[in-house]
Amino acid sequence: MFCNYKSFAQGGVWTWMHGDTANNISVYGAPGQFDPSYRPAFYYERCSWKDKQGKFWYMAMGDSLWKFDPMIQQWAFIRGSGVGAIYGVKGIPNPLNTPGARSLTTLTWADTTGNLWLFGGLYAQIYSDLWKFDVNTLEWTWVSGSNLPNDYGYFGVQGIPSIINYPSARSETNISWVDSSTNNLWCFGGLLANTSQSSHDLWKYDIATNEWTWMKGDTIFSNPVFGTKGIPDPVNSPGSRAAHAKWTSNNGNFWLHGGQRFWPPTEFNDVWKYDISNNCWTWSNGYNNTNIGFASGNCSEDTSNVPPVVFENKFNWKDKCGNFWMLSLKNLMWEFSPVSETWNLTGGTYNLTMPIHYGIKGIPDPANHPGISGGSETWTDNTGIFWYIDRVSGTMWKFEPDTNCSGCNLALPVALFSSDNTIICPGSCTDFINHCINASSYQWTFAGGTPGSSYSINPQNICYANPGSYDVQLIALNSNGSDTLLFPGYIVVLPSPSSQGITQAGDTLFANTGSAFYQWYYNGNLIPGATNYFYVATMNGDYNVIATDSNGCEAEAVIFNVLTSIYSGITPENNIHIYPHPAGNSVYIKFDQEVESASISLFNFQGKMVIDKVQMNSSHKNSSEIDLSMISSGMYFVEISISEKIFRTKLVKE
Repeated sequence: MFCNYKSFAQGGVWTWMHGDTANNISVYGAPGQFDPSYRPAFYYERCSWKDKQGKFWYMAMGDSLWKFDPMIQQWAFIRGSGVGAIYGVKGIPNPLNTPGARSLTTLTWADTTGNLWLFGGLYAQIYSDLWKFDVNTLEWTWVSGSNLPNDYGYFGVQGIPSIINYPSARSETNISWVDSSTNNLWCFGGLLANTSQSSHDLWKYDIATNEWTWMKGDTIFSNPVFGTKGIPDPVNSPGSRAAHAKWTSNNGNFWLHGGQRFWPPTEFNDVWKYDISNNCWTWSNGYNNTNIGFASGNCSEDTSNVPPVVFENKFNWKDKCGNFWMLSLKNLMWEFSPVSETWNLTGGTYNLTMPIHYGIKGIPDPANHPGISGGSETWTDNTGIFWYIDRVSGTMWKFEPDTNCSGCNLALPVALFSSDNTIICPGSCTDFINHCINASSYQWTFAGGTPGSSYSINPQNICYANPGSYDVQLIALNSNGSDTLLFPGYIVVLPSPSSQGITQAGDTLFANTGSAFYQWYYNGNLIPGATNYFYVATMNGDYNVIATDSNGCEAEAVIFNVLTSIYSGITPENNIHIYPHPAGNSVYIKFDQEVESASISLFNFQGKMVIDKVQMNSSHKNSSEIDLSMISSGMYFVEISISEKIFRTKLVKE
């Protein structure tokens, strides 16, 4: 029964977006390949998700998993073999793992990192297993719970997390929330296995610790405990129920509406709020003793407004203003404000058998209507638009509310952005700052950047490898439309600096000349005052130099295992002697022990070799004379190479 009813408009416009009017059949392609002709077949109460990038996911017949991109309006088959569940090893992903087919409203989540989760549901019998699907590796992992049907779960102690806890097997509930601040998964209620009873237990799953916590409710049947409307209380409870609408408000509270209790049979039209901070339920709206609905008028929020009973209702979403929307199986469209906690009947008809009116695919029309079939799937895209698939016809629709009736009457968005660093060096990164007005979602494109696109509000660490000028584009969107801002050549990547290298002459290290500034480091630590193109090393070890060009771009070079002075010898018994010193037109190199082979070179202070390598071998025994007559007087470096070791020292020629 619905009191004070009169005929309303739809409260918005439907558009037929995908599928045809005759066939609800699967059309496959290569896995991961999008195409306008591909689509899954749709069935009663299957699994669906929306990932972090705004793509829609759907598990069709068997374990056939599909993905829909609302930007290009195309489906892609992802994976699935039609086999039954393959659990593998708990906690270990495997390409062969699969939960198998699931139906009767399996609990589903998409966490804040983008992975997909499901719990329980019906696969011949009802299950209590928790699964994760990695959208990057496309692998399933059995994470928690039992692989046996109709399991009673393990509750543990209320409020205490444990690795061995898990909820009992259940189906017929889509009450699943994600705590966005901690990435925990929450669930409530549902139809219990091997019974006509509904549950009213509230659970939290911590992804980081792999622990379930039984938060509230009993393990047995319970009637609602309403308390005082609007007042939280630890004893308040929605009671046992299943198949109900759910939302998460912008402040992080969880909300549910309606549903039904299978035995004794009862249907609800009440609204409940759960506050994580105090672990309390609050009866917010609706009746506690009747299922009669009421509306004071069209497009008018009123504390007396109450929808008629609603169950098996997955037709609910949140707009970008934070208001909750619900399309009932009675073809009535409602909007709920979690701030004022009031309903607004935006439109619809009370015709339960209203036929489908397709119109022209892709063209919105007030006369269009998808027909409403229980057990169908719904999503909300990143612009706040509601999408619906009719499981009977297999057609896909989107709904845009009438902003003149809605409490979410946003103006058109305006795209604006900036970056603190628009002129950067090759290999550097920059952040972007969003200044959009009235926008609810964002699509960035970074030509030449890595990553090349983003849906973040303020993208960070966008990196550019190659010199050049690169465009940046931002599309700002809300439920009323979009605005595109393109800055051609916004990011300028400067020319690459000259490459660097280090040569050694004696204990002096030389970088390539021509840079504006140099800084030397020893074993990774800055050497104060070492800002010339050369540096006289005083200790053995690793040295590197960072050279900065006139644009402020840096190039680095490193040299390892620098030896700054003559060692006492290759071994304690094997010393090296250089004499006379200072030298005249010749100098002698003598080893206390015979060496198999060695080479001797002479460098000036600019690092240029002035005497090529003089090879010593067994015929020289343990000494060699070096002719210095062709070089001028001054300071030089002697470099002696023995096997894999190099020894250096200074030499003065008079």
